[in-house]
Amino acid sequence: MTPRPAGLLGLLAVLAAVAAPASALRLSEGTNLSAHVSPADGHIAMDLLGSLWLLPPQGGEAERIGRPGLLVERPRWSPDGRSILLQADAGRGAELWHVDVESRRFSKLSPDGATEQHAIWHPSGTRILYATARDGSGLDLWERDLETGLRWRLTDHAGDESAPAWSADGRHLVYVLQQDDRWYLMLRRFAQPPRALVESDAPLLAPAWRPDNTLVTYLGQDADGSLSLRMLILSDPPLERVLADGEDFFAAPLTWIDRSRFVYTADGVIKARRFEDRSARVLPFSASVELPRQRAAADFRPRPLPLAPAGGGELVIRAARVYDGESARYRRNVDILIDAGRITAIDTQRDRGDTTVIDIGNTTVLPGLIDTYAGLPVADARSHALLLAFGVTTLVTPDLPAGDERAAAADMRTPAPRVLLAAAAGDAPGDGERPQVRLVTATADAANGSDEWSALSAWRQRGVPVLADSWAGGLKNGADMLLGTVSLPTSPAGRHYADVAGLTQGGPLLLVSGLADAATPGLSDLLDGAPAGLLPARHTARRRFVVRPRLDGGDSAVVVGSRSSGLPPGIATQAELLALGAAGLAPHEALHAATGAAAAALGLQDELGRIRPGARADLLLVAGDPLARLADASQVVALVLEGRFFSVSGLLEQLAASVE
Repeated sequence: MTPRPAGLLGLLAVLAAVAAPASALRLSEGTNLSAHVSPADGHIAMDLLGSLWLLPPQGGEAERIGRPGLLVERPRWSPDGRSILLQADAGRGAELWHVDVESRRFSKLSPDGATEQHAIWHPSGTRILYATARDGSGLDLWERDLETGLRWRLTDHAGDESAPAWSADGRHLVYVLQQDDRWYLMLRRFAQPPRALVESDAPLLAPAWRPDNTLVTYLGQDADGSLSLRMLILSDPPLERVLADGEDFFAAPLTWIDRSRFVYTADGVIKARRFEDRSARVLPFSASVELPRQRAAADFRPRPLPLAPAGGGELVIRAARVYDGESARYRRNVDILIDAGRITAIDTQRDRGDTTVIDIGNTTVLPGLIDTYAGLPVADARSHALLLAFGVTTLVTPDLPAGDERAAAADMRTPAPRVLLAAAAGDAPGDGERPQVRLVTATADAANGSDEWSALSAWRQRGVPVLADSWAGGLKNGADMLLGTVSLPTSPAGRHYADVAGLTQGGPLLLVSGLADAATPGLSDLLDGAPAGLLPARHTARRRFVVRPRLDGGDSAVVVGSRSSGLPPGIATQAELLALGAAGLAPHEALHAATGAAAAALGLQDELGRIRPGARADLLLVAGDPLARLADASQVVALVLEGRFFSVSGLLEQLAASVE
């Protein structure tokens, strides 16, 4: 979903007008469904809108088994059919959960702070196998005994191992290895070393064994980006064949019922097919979900920044290149005139008399970066200096206690980023309270509580955007911003099926990025740079995604939000820019997500995020050319904050002196 910068304000206008009635929506389609058939009695478990649903063996009415605040995917029945293994996200990244089907009880299996995914049962039913990065390197496959809790590593390649599948007898294992931009389908037979069965320069996904161990099915990405269902006959040498194509296959393993029949998900539905057939039949389902309540349109009109008045005297920044927060090209060789903390003009370069002119030569000037959902574990001089050194001049965070003065005003005598508080949905504004720049974090089931819904609606009517902490809760609650571009249900073919289309009423989506992880290209350079060296400890990112996310299509916009990565403030924001570039955005689109687009999402497009007359003078001077090389955006040599000039070297020297 490639964001189009010029369209964000129009997108916000459409969001303000979308108001769905409070009624039930009957769904017979889902986006990116994963379905698994119980080996005990044929019942089907599927994930739909972040919840677990159970179906009769031939389809029919779906029963929802939900847990508030938990985004569920990839259900897998235990061999005895009594429980289900899930991958789920409660805002901490992928974790493993266990569901007792009879009692409907959810139990978390993953240790706190661990990211574990792609879990399957061993055919014995006593152990599970999953992918995790326990030592900070790539993903490896680990096995866990459920009774004792003991864990051990099964694979240790230099790359990332994921998507494991046991043979029916539990003796042989296939899995996917991604290493050096190559993909391998690996086989490890009992008591033998692993070997590659298939090698590809495109993703290989979701392997599954036929019960007689004669072949393995998997999904492969074709040249046009679509997926096809392939099979590998385990002869010597192995023979690869296309089993089915021309469908919008979802990236989930199929379930073999026996050596002839299998069930899979594609085209928004669950399908059943015989191996020898050329077509499949649909296993229909009907699931009832609640539409968002009727809501008043949000007031997204621009409003003044509710912080200390801008300050500073006359100043001119002489720029070789200017990225203005909107355009795809630079303005070149101009002067940016500043007075009283605001930009007064952008003019051709000429003699300015007695006015102070700052000319650092061949640098690029950008608007200060805006992080719409950031972490701030320690709000002190160190975190402030590091945020500024990485170009973050405004951030929104839930990590400050309510009433903290930093969330309401900025003392610009000492340089600090502008910090705005993300408040909980239940905190309703007072009768006389002026509109504030705050994000409200909506819980997954906020629409079910009248008090929470009233508070949420009151904030929206005052022009405060509502951020949902999951796409499932966000769609149900009609939130303005959805956290997590990765979890957004868009099929491999870029389609939204009836679940998404019904809950958005066909409207667009505004996404908060949350894309960076340990595999983000260029992250190691950020962590090795001079500003990061002043952190009290070496930091590493979590390995959160098996497949690098891709953003394509034109029906959504994205803004930068870095809290999901767990990286230190500042580094996290720059890592999001790199992740957006790796996900397919052009450099100007990634920069727009942290400048003009982010300001517009907060209703501050007249104040921040753009270099134009009237805007606050928050500017970055960076070495290099960020529109040609996005990583250059982190090479901040100086900044202007509310019209006051600071060199990054000076900030870091002060910080280093305070640390010693």
